[in-house]
Amino acid sequence: MFVRNLEVDDDEGSPDDEGSEDELDGLVEDSDGVPDSMCAWFPYPNKLTFLLASLVNRPKMRLSKAQISAVLWLLCQLGHQDVPSIRAFQRVQERVRDLSNLPTVQTRTPTGKIFCWNHIPDLVAMDWANPLTRPHIEEYPVHSETVSEAYHARKRTTIVQPDVAAPMWAMGGKHYYVGELAQLRDGHYIVPHAWYRRRSGGEVFAEGWPVRHDDKSNVYKIDDPTLVEISTADLSSNVYDILAQSGHGHVKFRGHRPNNVYAGINPLRNISKGKRMYTSFIKVWGDDVSGNRSKQYNSHTNVYFTHANLPHAKLTQQYHINFYQYIPGKHMAHSVRLQPIGIVLPYRAAWELPVPAMYFRGTELERESDEGYESHFSPGEPRKPAETLRAVRAQLRAAALGVAKTVSEMQAASGVKDPLAKVWIQQLIVRAREEQHVRIRHPATRDPRLNAKKVLNRPAIVRTIEHEIQDQLMRWLICQPESEFRALPADSPLRLDLRPGTHYNSLLSIPSLDVHRDTPVELLHTYLLGVDKYSWFHLHNDWSDHQKDTFTTRLHSSSLDGLSLPPLRASWILQHPNNLIGKHLKALQQLTLYHLDPDLCDSLTFDLIKATGELGAVLWFHEIHDLKQYEDDLEILIGNLLDVWARIDPQRVFVKLKLHILLHVVEDVRNHGPGILNSTETFEAFNTVFRGSSILSNHLAPSRDIANSSAIMEAYKHVVSGGWWITDRGEHVRAGHRVRQYSSDPQVTQQLGMDAPQDKPGYCHCLHKTRKTTGVTWASLQLDHLNPAGLSPEAQSTWHDCKYVVSQHTDRCMAGSWIFASLGAQTIVGQITHILTSTCLDSPLASVVVLKEYIIPKTRHPRFGMPELHREARNKSHTVVAPANILFIVNVQHNCHDAGCQASGTEVVQQERQATGITRRVIAHADDTQYLLNTHSLHHAALVRGALPRDLTNPLPYVTDRPTEHQKVAATLREVHEARRQKDADARRARKVKASAAKTLKTPAEHAKHPSQSTRSTEPSGSASSNAAAAMSPQQLPEHAPRPLSLTQTDLALQGGPSHDPRDYVEPLAASHDGGTLNTVTKASPGNLRGTRERAHGHLRPGHERESSPQREMMQRMLGEGFPRRTDSAGTTVSTEHAQPRQAARDRTWPNLPHPNTQPRLSGLFDVWNLTGGGGLPGPANAQ
Repeated sequence: MFVRNLEVDDDEGSPDDEGSEDELDGLVEDSDGVPDSMCAWFPYPNKLTFLLASLVNRPKMRLSKAQISAVLWLLCQLGHQDVPSIRAFQRVQERVRDLSNLPTVQTRTPTGKIFCWNHIPDLVAMDWANPLTRPHIEEYPVHSETVSEAYHARKRTTIVQPDVAAPMWAMGGKHYYVGELAQLRDGHYIVPHAWYRRRSGGEVFAEGWPVRHDDKSNVYKIDDPTLVEISTADLSSNVYDILAQSGHGHVKFRGHRPNNVYAGINPLRNISKGKRMYTSFIKVWGDDVSGNRSKQYNSHTNVYFTHANLPHAKLTQQYHINFYQYIPGKHMAHSVRLQPIGIVLPYRAAWELPVPAMYFRGTELERESDEGYESHFSPGEPRKPAETLRAVRAQLRAAALGVAKTVSEMQAASGVKDPLAKVWIQQLIVRAREEQHVRIRHPATRDPRLNAKKVLNRPAIVRTIEHEIQDQLMRWLICQPESEFRALPADSPLRLDLRPGTHYNSLLSIPSLDVHRDTPVELLHTYLLGVDKYSWFHLHNDWSDHQKDTFTTRLHSSSLDGLSLPPLRASWILQHPNNLIGKHLKALQQLTLYHLDPDLCDSLTFDLIKATGELGAVLWFHEIHDLKQYEDDLEILIGNLLDVWARIDPQRVFVKLKLHILLHVVEDVRNHGPGILNSTETFEAFNTVFRGSSILSNHLAPSRDIANSSAIMEAYKHVVSGGWWITDRGEHVRAGHRVRQYSSDPQVTQQLGMDAPQDKPGYCHCLHKTRKTTGVTWASLQLDHLNPAGLSPEAQSTWHDCKYVVSQHTDRCMAGSWIFASLGAQTIVGQITHILTSTCLDSPLASVVVLKEYIIPKTRHPRFGMPELHREARNKSHTVVAPANILFIVNVQHNCHDAGCQASGTEVVQQERQATGITRRVIAHADDTQYLLNTHSLHHAALVRGALPRDLTNPLPYVTDRPTEHQKVAATLREVHEARRQKDADARRARKVKASAAKTLKTPAEHAKHPSQSTRSTEPSGSASSNAAAAMSPQQLPEHAPRPLSLTQTDLALQGGPSHDPRDYVEPLAASHDGGTLNTVTKASPGNLRGTRERAHGHLRPGHERESSPQREMMQRMLGEGFPRRTDSAGTTVSTEHAQPRQAARDRTWPNLPHPNTQPRLSGLFDVWNLTGGGGLPGPANAQ
């Protein structure tokens, strides 16, 4: 995003930077109760009030109203006279916020939600008026060979139009705009096309078209469209000077004139109105976060931003993060409407977008083909915002036809789903169906053309009416919301079409923004919580407890020096391997490889961990010296990681989208700079500030409360930093000198989120208690063998030991640290043994650093692929260098693989900073001569590779012939998936055959005689058919014929009457014939047996088919937890040890039983039925 910033010209004057010496120390107020600007504590009435504001407005230490009351009470008890009440103090806070011109705006979303937000241009303007920030703002793109900032990348230097990136350059009171005619000091003319710098803060250059001037006709012509470079110091006259000399109101051009070359003045001058105009780019970030103090998740959607014209070193500080808006719940895509000025460019939009950056579609069979599978290893065809917008518009229009399936199919086919448009799609579908019911289906209100008895071409008439309804609803949609539509001017073109930000995502229609390419890959969630987590899970998932203990011991023995990591809790990581966060995965990415052997993983998993670590280190480059080479390296490393995954799991490359997203990192780096610039850890940390504001809100109007408290903190930050603002009278003022002096107080600056001041390079820190000692002589150190290329202190000189030395890249290096140092014209690597400072103040060598130098072989380690560090055991030499020659710190790990180090050592476990009686195993290193330079380290990854020969660090392809390899993997994938699909097809056919066989089994006796009859019999008990069947003995019946059985029922808590079918309550597990009795084994739950009352009845539907009973299916699930029972003809429960298989009972049919007159419902548990052979069904008189 960018916003225009207007600054006062140099010749218009600016306020004094240091303030007046005669500022008043007392309280002087104007008629409005505001302290006079000459007051020492302005804009606060006194010192006490200012210190209270400093205490309350600490972002990470918010105070509640009760806590503030306690502080005020304490001050009153201490006898302070000017202690304000809480209300008076809050009025002072609001007054300071109003003076800073930072309002909170309330708005309503298209979905009807209300929220508040702080104005982005006002917050950005504070940076330009802040003396702590303004010197670091880069106004122009920087054309530099080294890419380390966003304004070095292609997006700002090439893609963004010049009148957007940097519209003007000013020298004194003259302003030069792009596209305007200008004159050089040598008399030649030029039309500037773009302004830029070669280095940050350096001289400004321009490239433009040379112009030939005909003095006679006073006509200007551009003969050569080739751009030339000039220095802005060579400019002498702007377009106003040229027009004044010619006496014409415009410049006469002849011949071809490139676009954006103006015959007069640039239209941007009408906006600037004589003031300087610059462009501020911002990085926008949004996410949902819980605003609760407890563990209960209360979703809030927050949007923060930073000023992208600042260097990355500043943007990593909390001081430069600004709160924009907060919306309760997950409504970001519905609510975020970024329109701070007429032109908006969300440069780093991280919220939900309608679609991903590329087309990623196809069926499973298409993806398994050779061509389809190969496409997953390339970025694919990029999407275009215009195409996405057309897809969203088409979905809205299709929704007006009332068919939700059509919209779903369009979204699936295009991959486009806009959450904001979804709100209107749902309304359109409902309205379209209602309108179609009225005009097409309802007899009383339908269209007259459909009322005839015989309607010719009825489908065509219906389609015509549907399209009429569609057009009507689209006109209705344009007028929604009604309040917003009425507020538009009568001649506004927005009254005639769908509006961005209201009907669809506004990011799709913003000039100079490609929502698909301008949202670069973010490393925290994509790589650490994605790729690293996949690799780590694949590694540890099958480990036994012994393997976990082995890895824990090795990981605990890792060297963390030079990694900038917090203390490593190896045992906790292995106890909770699936609950790791970014910092844990970042540590594992850099250290895991050194501790793996064949006992912990196979060779393919080792290659996976290796590829993950190599790519991660390159992604964390903080600067790129050769962009083309860096892009080539990235392509190889990303390809290696995907190829390893393809061998492990062929479908992982397209099932896990984060793996495919890595392919877009190359273009993101080219357009937006190193990937580390897009990290969001700082934004995530800022959630602490938001949560403090949320907790202190009464939650009646949380959006307003949070926005107000954020604005008050921003106003205080601006005031205490010495920032300027404009009063109502147009005066430039700032805080009094007593307030400004706190801008250098560490208590204030660190609480505001600024980094603590760093030590200067070459500084050696010596403890005060060490300086009180006499020190040691150089001879006592027994450093007899010194490198002649280094320093040679005198033998009798005395020295103090220092705690650390600061390198050229501000690393604190201690004794035992591994560093790169410059020694004359060469660069060496070694381990620090001593850091010494001389006891003599006038010594020529104030401080020295003693190193054990190691040799780097010309080949890599064959297993780890990393540079090795060797030192002969008999080598006792040391190298002495000056502290200023220490370049940077590096991480080095012992080569335990080659040395054969074992976990033979022990150490005492520390708890509560005390030694316990518990010991644990540690790795005992076998020697101190074999080490590995950790090229997986993220810290100084670019510096390490720059200091080593290219042969030791350049990435090597994992697969030489990638297309052939991918074809083999695709063939394997097809084979596996085809087998799976065949197995699924066989299972479906088996289920279909079984279902068909079940339908052919007719359980009633009448259906046995008439298989084609589908209606159920309603013959009463005692009918001819049932009596005939009952007269037959079981031995006379065919094997699968239904047998007439007498039935008694044990009613077990059955409410509402008996069931239609005994199978609704009983599962026949087995059946056997014993004499004339059919014994059934039933399954019942002992806890559900509530009675033993038996009664005989005949309430069964004849023809009730077995598979059509929902009650039976429910009872089968209930009976699944019971135990088998068996009942004989007398109702006695017997053992079921010799019961026949369950399927034997399932294959049997049920007798034809009479149907009841009532339809009882199943509201109890179940009944146990006794089926006894005999001559018919007993009546109620036979019930026991």
